[in-house]
Amino acid sequence: MTALTDALELARHGWPVFPLRGKVPLISAEEGGHGHLDGTTDAQQVTRWQWSRANIGARVPDSLIAIDVDPRAGGHLTLATLETEHGCLPPTLTVRTGGHTLGRHYYFLRPGGPLCNGAGKLGLGLDVKLAGRGYT
Repeated sequence: MTALTDALELARHGWPVFPLRGKVPLISAEEGGHGHLDGTTDAQQVTRWQWSRANIGARVPDSLIAIDVDPRAGGHLTLATLETEHGCLPPTLTVRTGGHTLGRHYYFLRPGGPLCNGAGKLGLGLDVKLAGRGYT
């Protein structure tokens, strides 16, 4: 599988995708782009982007919320504490993230009510990613 093939598959399933170098969107403002906000499910646009040395970025779909666990910032310890206090996370789509620390992204159906996006919202090393405001 190639990054393009994987990106097209994600787009086909409703995930707005875009190319990344490391964690930085390759759709920069200098090129008239808007970074992760330019993620798309349009197969023609996804095919036009250069994927040969890119990672796949994806905006979180409207129906989901992502919890980003960053072990470098103590996220694995924070998550363990929360699970001890509130019970284990239910089985869900989980993605290992890159780097030497092997973090995780956990995806859940978005619950009703207001939610806060951003770093540390659930505790040290845990980031909340919502549709339109974050990407994984």
